Amino acid sequence: MNNDEYNKEINISGNTGDTIGVGISGDGNIIGKNITIGGDININKNILNCIDPQFKNSIEEFEKLINENFKVIPVPQDGKNYLQENVEKLAQEVKDVNPDQTLQNEDKVDSIKSYLVNIADKIVELSPDIAESVASMTPLSPFSKVIGKGVGYIAERIKKKLHGQ
Repeated sequence: MNNDEYNKEINISGNTGDTIGVGISGDGNIIGKNITIGGDININKNILNCIDPQFKNSIEEFEKLINENFKVIPVPQDGKNYLQENVEKLAQEVKDVNPDQTLQNEDKVDSIKSYLVNIADKIVELSPDIAESVASMTPLSPFSKVIGKGVGYIAERIKKKLHGQ
């Protein structure tokens, strides 16, 4: 064999497609766009950039807190995926919401409550220690305010769930 046969390049330009695999999520093609490979919770930045900065900061704080805890307390990837999906849906639900006003639309209030409950319940299910940490930090408090429940809504939900109520 000559050197030309060893030095051939692989060219994949012009190819597109969805990224598929275990523990992989994203909204782009194989060249990579908002792709997450299992491990931490990584909320889609395109979603976060469309919401009020108070909500965005709240979610980023929650994401950081949860991921720090996941480094110490291992939890199943499907539990992480569930949390990520519900946080992203929660963010989409508040896309046009002012965090300083209580919502009057009961359907939207119910939807936001539902995502908060899903998140709180899953955290308790995954790890009571992580749940205690989240309850004490109340990172998602801006979401509680817009549904008229006060800043401690998710913390109270977690505490009740931890104590079997």
